[in-house]
Amino acid sequence: MKKKIAITIFTFVLVIITSVVVYTYPNGITGRTKKTSTSGCSCHTMNTAISGTFSGPDTVFTGQTATYSFTITRTGSSAGGGVDIATRLGTLNPGPGSAYLRSQNGELTQQNALNLSGGSFTGQFSYTAPASPGTDTLWLSEAIGYSNGWNWGTEKRIIVRTLVGINNLNSPAYYKLDQNFPNPFNPSTVINFEIPKNEFVSLKVFDISGREVTTLVNEYLQQGLHSFGFDINSTRGNYITSGIYYYTLKAGNFSDTKKMIVVK
Repeated sequence: MKKKIAITIFTFVLVIITSVVVYTYPNGITGRTKKTSTSGCSCHTMNTAISGTFSGPDTVFTGQTATYSFTITRTGSSAGGGVDIATRLGTLNPGPGSAYLRSQNGELTQQNALNLSGGSFTGQFSYTAPASPGTDTLWLSEAIGYSNGWNWGTEKRIIVRTLVGINNLNSPAYYKLDQNFPNPFNPSTVINFEIPKNEFVSLKVFDISGREVTTLVNEYLQQGLHSFGFDINSTRGNYITSGIYYYTLKAGNFSDTKKMIVVK
């Protein structure tokens, strides 16, 4: 009888230890990115088969809040994943990823182990640029389970520019219309463009049939970099459905059109 009780206790303790080993930090840990120059995750071994990447705009404006995505991948692994996301100058917020991310010490980490049942996980978060122009950096480190290990993610460099007028870092020498971000989107997106001189500018959105949906800009603007938001809920009676739309920038003799996609 005593032997059976001892075996039962040992089995129970072994289950507890195994559970701890699988996910040492199921609710996340911070201070493990290259921002802090640490040795990475202290409870895992490094594994270069694990990768982490960012996607999002390369250029933002001072004080602008933009949505970025991160993806962690480990081919063939269904273990839970973890992340630590940090920035040098800006501010991070779980934003659209609040269901699985949380803020801690100015950084972002998972609320619970991320689901990598398909071998990867992609999530989103919000980044708010600092008040002064310059260059900022996003850092990422990722871990998968316990035995699978951890790795540094690919860092992302972000150019922060002033919103209106001549940019202190690099005054535009030509016209440029950027791809909106995010894209696809719902309900809002941001369109950035550059003009090399002061002039009258129009920025309009059209549906796939060529019908004008809304006018975002129809005014005289100063030379420089500009950013305007488009929200499908503010189109003055024009109902926006899922599908392809186009936005056209006209300034002087310059005209350019790009495609964007609304997903509901």
